[in-house]
Amino acid sequence: MLAGLARLTRADSPAWAAIVRGSLRDMSAERAQVRIQALIDQSVASRHETGLQVAVIRDGQPAVDAISGLADPRSGTAVSTDSLFWAGSTAKGVAASVAHVPAERGELDYDLRVAEVWPEFASHGKDTVTLRHVLQHTAGRKETPHEQASDRY
Repeated sequence: MLAGLARLTRADSPAWAAIVRGSLRDMSAERAQVRIQALIDQSVASRHETGLQVAVIRDGQPAVDAISGLADPRSGTAVSTDSLFWAGSTAKGVAASVAHVPAERGELDYDLRVAEVWPEFASHGKDTVTLRHVLQHTAGRKETPHEQASDRY
């Protein structure tokens, strides 16, 4: 969560400095909600972001669910707690770890075809893509979902 906040506001702002020092860990959920809401509102107001959501899970429980701005600037649709955002590479490190640990234990094969566990993935010529391809970014996909028609995935 802190990495996501890093780009929301200037690192020299007092609010950001307090979060970086770790004080968010010691705050009540209510106080954290107020602080984070203020940061993302500031980011939207300054036009650094158009719309965003920040969710914080603490000890397995939702502690913060802050939203601000527009989910779709063209239609004027506001961000809601159900808004979906393109997250790009934000989960690559976690996803790689999730794959490497069972592979190291011999419980997962890097040469496993993705389509064996996700049959729909095989559409549009992706039937030979393996976990190894995905982890090495060599699956051959040149476009992001935003650049393709949604029915191609």
